[in-house]
Amino acid sequence: ALTLWAACVAQRLGHDWQASLSLATALAAMFARAKGRSLGLPQPATNKFDAATQSVDLLGEAVPALYTSRGLRGLTLPRLATGDDSDSAPEPASPLQAQRSLSAAFGARFGEAYIKLAHLAAALPRRALVAHGNRRAYEMYCLFRPHIPE
Repeated sequence: ALTLWAACVAQRLGHDWQASLSLATALAAMFARAKGRSLGLPQPATNKFDAATQSVDLLGEAVPALYTSRGLRGLTLPRLATGDDSDSAPEPASPLQAQRSLSAAFGARFGEAYIKLAHLAAALPRRALVAHGNRRAYEMYCLFRPHIPE
């Protein structure tokens, strides 16, 4: 639900669907790393983003992003495989992979879920949506997200 909601919000903010999927995937990865840290799991260093990286405010977070030949893409850090991430560099999040994951997660109801979340994002006044780093969109997500055990 997080990735689809974030993609709908990014689209509402004016990004094309491919960029929105990529940004949403990068945001979901950031949230997953934060959850992992809270559980004491090793995480890749987050200081690997260079000066060419920009950020896009999405659901109250500054999502690292980069313009590529295919447009704006959110950046993710590779998962730690060995605990040594000294050579791992940020990678653009694949919109195609995100679309496949969302389609698999929602199954036949993907279209319905997308329409409902896109309408919800469209119902927010743009000024409210961009205020405070887009934090209001995260607050809304907290109202309908699945329960996450502590």
